[in-house]
Amino acid sequence: MKKAPGKKRRFRVVKYLLISVFSFILLLILIAEVFEKKITALAFDKIKESVDLPMDVDDISFTLLRRFPLATIELKDIILSSPADSTGMPRDTLVRVGKVYFSVRSLPLIDEVFDIQKVEVIGANIRFFRNKEGKSNFDFLIDTTSTTGTDTVFQLPDITLQNLLVEDL
Repeated sequence: MKKAPGKKRRFRVVKYLLISVFSFILLLILIAEVFEKKITALAFDKIKESVDLPMDVDDISFTLLRRFPLATIELKDIILSSPADSTGMPRDTLVRVGKVYFSVRSLPLIDEVFDIQKVEVIGANIRFFRNKEGKSNFDFLIDTTSTTGTDTVFQLPDITLQNLLVEDL
């Protein structure tokens, strides 16, 4: 018995569709591998510049598949420390984070622009301390030289926090 022509045609369409999807995924993986070093180095520099604190990161990676069509930059085992002598307190670990995912638009990366759409923080431990004089280890973040009140407007991306712990030492 011969197969019906409709079945044969559907099989070919499905076959080409699967080959196209597989090829597209493979292409995304190859693009991410080729540009990973450049993009992760640039992302690390931009993050370090915007945080403006001593920062250690164990690992940083880049993928186009985690939140397609967004590109994702993953940082693992991050430690943010207070700057030395910022408030008369010794340098200390302020925040320890297990993982942070930055989901950014893919096309602006070509021009080295990071348009952050989503931030996911997993396993953060914030250490808060106040000494006998009432100074905290986060006081350096407050601008005490400003005498005028100004309105600051900025847009936050979608932020997800999982397993957040704040320690009051």
